[in-house]
Amino acid sequence: GREPLAELLLRQALRRSPDHLQSTSHLAMVLAGRGEAVAAEGAFRTALHLDPAHLPSLISYAALLADPPPPSNASLYAGSIPPPTHLVTVLTGGSVEEERRRVAKADSLLRTALHLDPDNVRGLVARGKVLFQLDELHLSEQSLRHALALAPGDWEGLANYGVLLVRGRGDVLNGDQYLQRALHAAPPGPMREAISGLREQVLKNGADDVPDVLRDVDRVRWEDRHKNSDASRAPYT
Repeated sequence: GREPLAELLLRQALRRSPDHLQSTSHLAMVLAGRGEAVAAEGAFRTALHLDPAHLPSLISYAALLADPPPPSNASLYAGSIPPPTHLVTVLTGGSVEEERRRVAKADSLLRTALHLDPDNVRGLVARGKVLFQLDELHLSEQSLRHALALAPGDWEGLANYGVLLVRGRGDVLNGDQYLQRALHAAPPGPMREAISGLREQVLKNGADDVPDVLRDVDRVRWEDRHKNSDASRAPYT
């Protein structure tokens, strides 16, 4: 298959030149694409040891930390290098504290990446997703809107923003508009199928039910800012 051949060629290149940054980073992406999260993390750490400011490794490693692909979902990642960052999902495995540490580490990597390149669309979308997972809704919205201002047709940004509107705000009308735009913009095949499944799941589940004890000041402020808006006017289109 494509990934085993790519891995073979990359490992051959690394045997000749063990400190080759691009080969190390691409090997990490291939491993992540196949669902081998532990091996991919090791390769990403090696790449960032070689160059702590390597943008593709910073962003792809953050994406892996925030949303490690379980083996059963490996087909969604197959053929996609770097790994997709478009699905806002519930993390799998491990404790809540462990997952939150992983996502916080992802946010740190993305802050480094965006310090180096503030208008990096992929980094902005990835950070929007991570901030959503950390329940920083206002900052998540800022990052995603920045990305979509730079690239209005970016399907990953559209999908993440749609999810934020539905799950974070309960704005099904506008959220679905973004999810539909993401569906049309996504490349045919597994990615488009994934967006279709995501849209169906998000619309079925609706807004997240957050207990009052977990609603911090920033979340309350974000919710209050939107609570009286008229969704039928589609303010975000």
